[in-house]
Amino acid sequence: MFNLKLLLPVIFAFTSFTLFSQEISIRLFRTQGEGVTWSPDGSRIMYDMKGKSPEHYYEIHVSDSNGSHDTCISCLCKDLPQKETGSPDWSSDGKYVTLVAEKSEHPGGHVPAIPGFGGFSDIWVMTADGRHAWKVLETNNDRNDGIIMPRFSRDGKKVVWVERKQYPHVFKKKDFFGFWVIKTADFVVVKGVPEFENIKTFEPKGSAFYETYGFSPDGKRIIFCSNWDVPYWWLCRIYTIDAETGDDMKQLTQNDYNEHACYSNDGKWIIWMSNTCATRQGTDWWIMRSDGTMKQRLTYFNEPDFPEYDGHKKWCGLGAFSPDDKKFVGGVQYSLLKQEGKIYMIDFLPCGNGSGLTGEYFSTDDFSGAKRMRTDAAINYKWGPPWNDSLVTSNKFSVRWTGYVQSLYSETYNFYVHDDKRMTVWLNDSLLLGPKSKSIAKDEKMAQITLVKGLKYKLQVEYRGNKKQKGTAILIWSSPHQYKQVIPASQLYTKPDDAK
Repeated sequence: MFNLKLLLPVIFAFTSFTLFSQEISIRLFRTQGEGVTWSPDGSRIMYDMKGKSPEHYYEIHVSDSNGSHDTCISCLCKDLPQKETGSPDWSSDGKYVTLVAEKSEHPGGHVPAIPGFGGFSDIWVMTADGRHAWKVLETNNDRNDGIIMPRFSRDGKKVVWVERKQYPHVFKKKDFFGFWVIKTADFVVVKGVPEFENIKTFEPKGSAFYETYGFSPDGKRIIFCSNWDVPYWWLCRIYTIDAETGDDMKQLTQNDYNEHACYSNDGKWIIWMSNTCATRQGTDWWIMRSDGTMKQRLTYFNEPDFPEYDGHKKWCGLGAFSPDDKKFVGGVQYSLLKQEGKIYMIDFLPCGNGSGLTGEYFSTDDFSGAKRMRTDAAINYKWGPPWNDSLVTSNKFSVRWTGYVQSLYSETYNFYVHDDKRMTVWLNDSLLLGPKSKSIAKDEKMAQITLVKGLKYKLQVEYRGNKKQKGTAILIWSSPHQYKQVIPASQLYTKPDDAK
């Protein structure tokens, strides 16, 4: 059964033209498990987890979406090799599930075949009831080959996956993960037997690490991560390409470590994993529009003083939206060495309809000189090496954010900034926090003010930076009912008339 002990109110941003709401609750769905997929009718969730065999092979389980009636469905399928089995994905008609399964016999042990590692594995298609399974793509039985995460298109007519062409070399920067290629195929059923036809191979930027996460809901794009143009293997970025030609490569993230991207079913949003703005090791889920704009942090599993934090490093993995986009479920690893994790469920609840603040970026540190502007979803940035920003082009720079903030509750709020004497915050033209404000903890300043639910308050924040020096611009709030988090775009407005 799922665990209700972890129920956390969290706020993050979506604008009013989506079906999403902004306040969320997080609950532990499974104490063990990772790769997840939601049935098309929303009634069931399938996932993989370590089994009880002596080797602790991964198995595929299915349960009701409320966590009840859990069954190891791969254990029931006599057609499967009954070794490492995982990475399930449901077809749009609910009849089939793609998965990876370890070969019955191969050199060496089973660890390279753990789902997500990809070694000595083939692609199988199983009926959703677990009665039958067919091997639809077989790799060479050597350590160079491998398969990661086959995923159906939303119409069930195509499948995308990545296939390894060169074994990883852990002491080399560029091929630490090995070299992979993107593959697509038409999914057909011939006389009751699933098959792949018209297989295509894409290698957008030559030999590199590629990891695909599926198609866009309209089937026109493939979303993936790659480290093709970065100096270190872990600095993966999120990209999309044309699903038919493999061309028109678009970059969605710029800095840090990024993986495990997932489209919402309406195609407007992407949740992905990143360590951007992290103060500790580990990664969290972020969210952005499907064009890469309006990036905001969603969880705080690795940040002390935040409710999700339990003292252990965590790495967020690939997740899935419910068919109505009102929920999100995903795996969170707590041991990379043992490849073990938990599954969390996120529920989206009602909130504001803001879209962020107006950001003015100046080429000097005194708010003069050349100016560039954009709408920023939140004030949550790191600048200086190794972080880049297209609007920060000079060594010395300054940023001024203006707009309005709206609280969800009528009570006393705490506002927090980083303690580096670079930020100043005004609320309704009165100084709230500045360089002379006292620190309350390491790297943190705080001020209190009473806010009234629904009222809009004029907000101005200024930051002075130096591109050669690392700096943090962050604006956080908390209250008795609002847990500590970066103020999201849902509660920030560029114009007073936008705040209803």
